[in-house]
This record gives sequence, structure tokens and C-alpha cells, in this order.
Amino acid sequence: MDFDLSWKRLGRGERAWIPFLRLLALAAWMMGLLVLVQAGVRSRETPERVRSRLGELNVLAAQDARLSVWQGAAESFTSQVHSAKPYDLPGQAAQAVGGPETNQVRELSRTRVAGGWDVVRVQVRAENMTLAALSPLIEGGESADPPWRLVSFSVEPLSPKPGRGRVELDFETLMRVQSADTR
Repeated sequence: MDFDLSWKRLGRGERAWIPFLRLLALAAWMMGLLVLVQAGVRSRETPERVRSRLGELNVLAAQDARLSVWQGAAESFTSQVHSAKPYDLPGQAAQAVGGPETNQVRELSRTRVAGGWDVVRVQVRAENMTLAALSPLIEGGESADPPWRLVSFSVEPLSPKPGRGRVELDFETLMRVQSADTR
């Protein structure tokens, strides 16, 4: 039996599809060759892309390390703040300034900041305060954890009374926000 694979037989019988299949195989082979050539061209760019991505990954790793340090410090600070009894600056100031008739200790503002913290600002006013009581009050506030920072102050000595004066102090601190069930 002879095989006639000429184009004349196309469409006649079951073997007539063989030339068409050969043409499809040639087209598939050409497409594969084209894909292989494109992959070769792309592979030349790959080392540069890899170096670029490695640089980006190194930057991200450094940022992650810095973030871990900051998070560790924040967790340490938060655990210390929760374990320590907060310094009662308003109470200490009320004791230091004396009689309530001309003295005033009041909260000026409370501002919510990120992470469940408030910035609290307190003002201490006294008309006839012993000036020697200022240093322990300020030192006690600033050595507390978290510290009460002295933001502004004004001291005016009273001339007929040495060692006494008119005082206005503004302090601020960070305070952990208490949830409704702990208040």
C-alpha cells in the first residue's frame, strides 16, 4: 500500500488530514521556538531585576528591624506604666500651694492621641505660695513615670512677703486611657 501525501488528496479519506496536522505541528514548534527566544531575552534582564528586588527587600528588612525595636520599646513602656502607680500631680500641687481660697489646680485639656493614650494638661495657680515648694513639686512631676513635663511657668515675687509669690505652672503628661469598665 502506497501512501500518497500530496495536497491532491486533502479532504479524501482519513489520511487526508495528515498534511494539515503536520502544518499544525510546525506552527506549534515555531511558537515554542518564539517563546524560547523571548525567555532568553528576558533572562538577560533577570539579574538586574533580582538585584533591584534584593535592594528593596534589604530596605524593607531594615525598616522591619527598626519597627520591631520601636514596638518592643512601646510594649516595655506600656507594661511599666501599667505596673507603676501614676504620680498624682494635682494632689501634690494642691498640698504645695496651700489654702484653696486663692489657689487653683485644674485640668486645662485632654487630647486623645494614638494607641489609647491621652495628653493631659494641668494648670496650677497660687496667689501666695511658698517658693521653696516649687522645686520639689516640679522635680516630683518630672521624675514620675510617665513624667509630668513643665510646659510653661510664671513666678512673680510678693514684695512684702519674702520667699512667697504668685505662681502659675502648666504641666502636661501622657495618660493611658481607661476603658469604661475600669473607671
